[in-house]
Amino acid sequence: MTTSSSHDAILHTAVTLQDTPLLPAILAAPLLGAVVLGLLTLLNTRKTQGPSEQWVTIIACAGPVLATLLSGALFIQMLGQPDLVFHQTLFSWIKTSSFDLQLGLTLDRLSGLMVLMITFIGSLIHVFSSAYMHGDRGFSRYFTYLNLFLFAMLMLILSDNLVGLFMGWEGVGVCSFLLIGFWFNDPQKAAAGTKAFVVNRVGDFGFILGIFLLFQAVGAFDFIHIQEKIATISPLQLNLIALLLLIGALGKSAQIPLHVWLPDAMAGPTPVSALIHAATMVTAGVYLISRMHFLYDLTPVVGALIVTIGGLTALMAASIALVQDDIKKVLAYSTVSQLGYMFMGVGAGAYAAGIFHVFTHAFFKAALFLGAGAVIHALHHEQNLWKMGGLRPLLKVTAFAMGVSTLAIAGVPPFAGFFSKDEILWALWENHYYFFWGVGVLTAGLTAFYMFRLYILTFEGTRRSTVEVHAEPMAMKLPLILLGIGAISVGVLGLPGTLGLPNWISHWMEPVFGAHHAPDNAFLLSLGLMVVSLSAAGLGIVMAFSQFYKADVQPPADNFNPVTLVLKAKYGFDLAYSYGIVKPLMMAAQLHKEVIEPMLIDGAIVIGSKVYYVLSLIVRTLQFGNVRAYGYYMLIGMILLACFYFLLRQPGVTL
Repeated sequence: MTTSSSHDAILHTAVTLQDTPLLPAILAAPLLGAVVLGLLTLLNTRKTQGPSEQWVTIIACAGPVLATLLSGALFIQMLGQPDLVFHQTLFSWIKTSSFDLQLGLTLDRLSGLMVLMITFIGSLIHVFSSAYMHGDRGFSRYFTYLNLFLFAMLMLILSDNLVGLFMGWEGVGVCSFLLIGFWFNDPQKAAAGTKAFVVNRVGDFGFILGIFLLFQAVGAFDFIHIQEKIATISPLQLNLIALLLLIGALGKSAQIPLHVWLPDAMAGPTPVSALIHAATMVTAGVYLISRMHFLYDLTPVVGALIVTIGGLTALMAASIALVQDDIKKVLAYSTVSQLGYMFMGVGAGAYAAGIFHVFTHAFFKAALFLGAGAVIHALHHEQNLWKMGGLRPLLKVTAFAMGVSTLAIAGVPPFAGFFSKDEILWALWENHYYFFWGVGVLTAGLTAFYMFRLYILTFEGTRRSTVEVHAEPMAMKLPLILLGIGAISVGVLGLPGTLGLPNWISHWMEPVFGAHHAPDNAFLLSLGLMVVSLSAAGLGIVMAFSQFYKADVQPPADNFNPVTLVLKAKYGFDLAYSYGIVKPLMMAAQLHKEVIEPMLIDGAIVIGSKVYYVLSLIVRTLQFGNVRAYGYYMLIGMILLACFYFLLRQPGVTL
């Protein structure tokens, strides 16, 4: 069986498959919580007092915590055993004489790292949510969706075939719709959920076409058999399949041109944003490309396209974040930008580096979003950065978590983001993507600037808010502390990868992606490149402090600077979609409602009924009950038929 590939060719490495009931248990834990909470919610819909928040919290947190413990146990077993892969067949779904589609679960070194990250961070977000959502009328409904979201993401990651992956893929799409539009009584929030759902359906259409075309080519859905037969597919088909699967990945991971849904996803509760941006939905596209690495190794043209899209998305989103005043919108665009980094990494063939950035990003982005949630909670739902300031002495834990996470995302050593970001930059340079290396460096400088702008305006200077500040409850403090520690420490797994040398992550992923051998001059060259990227980040930090670390800092005055206008208009993507797609469709729907349906469809039905009525009047005149007249009609009809028959018998006469 094949489980790994290098960047040049498919490698065949023997693996040890070990069945374990713990894999279904990892899935069942959050699913059971969702079912129980869903039943509690339904049973209490007609009551003024819903289920106890304490019991809902216990049930909701039990599933993710149990899944974390089980995935941790399996992860520990894989340490030191590079050939060990856990597998469990669930059931045979579609079976014919020549085809058997079995849904199964697989935990290898790629899915093992992802599942451990998802369950651990998901558990912390559940705990944080218990305080953030306190008193909300939809408390139990919220946790039902949250547990279901976690189950769908685990299904996506653990599935051993594309059908099961697609089921989880669609599951996270549905749950994101439910959670982004959680407060659906607000039309704007409901519209944001709908936008996320519709945009992702565009990407999913390409994804499912790619799955069908791949099945037609190899006759299998499971990853092992696809990898074994991938070399038999023609280059044209390979590139088309890779492109169609990429379209699905662009939708889920919010890359150009399907990125427009993610900033609007801020309409949901802030812990939902943390879950979507840090540990679940948006990482699915990066995971898909990494899981199908054996396909993208054979399609370098599509790989170059991935790098291009990722680089443009990273730079575009970072520049838009510069002018955002909503604390959650800044973080949203930072996620889009960091996902662009991940796409550049996997597009360049550095799958381990891309997944490593997924891993480190999960910790500091979860801390940033949950920290933003704590700030919003403390300021009575205020989200404008210019109405904050001076909060560090009042929200010490939040300031700590967001401070170290800001250093991490800015790429400051020794914090986590520095290691994974610089490893991607090194991979771009090593694979001759020099232009996009420059894009990555520029993006790093912009990231440092807008993230320190966010931190300074939130926590430093004088208070610009007059509301009473609520201190963080313990249920908020504990997740923030743990995530802050993660933002400081998890980057060491990449040592010394930033210097072009093998590291723990690349060694861990070697059975999946193959070994990587750095060139002889890797150390000195990567050291020089690191100095350049650090200089860009340092310049961004210095500029942020010089501009915003002032006692009398004021929001910039409205002006007609063309650059600012373009950035505030988000490069016109929303406007183009609105006038190019949404409004024409709405006009067509209105035309159909007011003209086509009443005049053509309803009119045709009315006219048809009247014609039928007139014909019935004519026919009715022949039905008058005179038997003698009926006999005459029959005789006339028989004479006409006889004449017609003899006419046809004449020579030269044809019908």
